[in-house]
Amino acid sequence: MVDAVRLPLEVFYQREARHPRKRYLVQPLPGGALQELSWAEVGEQARRAASWLRARELAQGSRVAILSKNCAHWLIADLAIWMAGHVSVPLYPNLGAESVRQVLEHPRRNCCSSASWTTGRAWHRECPRRWPAWPCR
Repeated sequence: MVDAVRLPLEVFYQREARHPRKRYLVQPLPGGALQELSWAEVGEQARRAASWLRARELAQGSRVAILSKNCAHWLIADLAIWMAGHVSVPLYPNLGAESVRQVLEHPRRNCCSSASWTTGRAWHRECPRRWPAWPCR
């Protein structure tokens, strides 16, 4: 018999509870340093961001765009969006301007985020003023 499919957030909660202090993500930093994050640390950061999103009082299931390089904080942003009851919409830095414009101008987009510090400053300038902009770390 095949097990029921579990959502990534369900799997995260299970592993966080089972291994809170175990290393989960490793983020390379400038100068060759590494930032190691445990399951509990990732959960705490995601819950804080989810709380920020819930305070925006977006409709349940709102689409939240993320623009970021591939990094640990992208995954944390995804978890936060899911924890807050929303849908994440990925935007990659190498997307052309027209593709990004089409996604951002879609009538169901409600909020935008930058999961990484390096893309965040430019992203916040481009994020339409009617959407809350997720603060960068």
